[in-house]
Amino acid sequence: MYWRGNSTARLVLELTVRGCTRADAVDRLEREHGPSAGVRDDVRGLLAVLIKARIVKRSA
Repeated sequence: MYWRGNSTARLVLELTVRGCTRADAVDRLEREHGPSAGVRDDVRGLLAVLIKARIVKRSA
């Protein structure tokens, strides 16, 4: 399966692989790009897609 994502999606994936939480990813994005009303939902949605595709696993 081929995946293509933007630099923000790549950062979230890299942080997840390193063991960071969803909240860690949101904090990092807000530090780098400023607060955004939709960033939490966007990160949650991206991780849901990655989990469904078995690219990452849900943490226990």
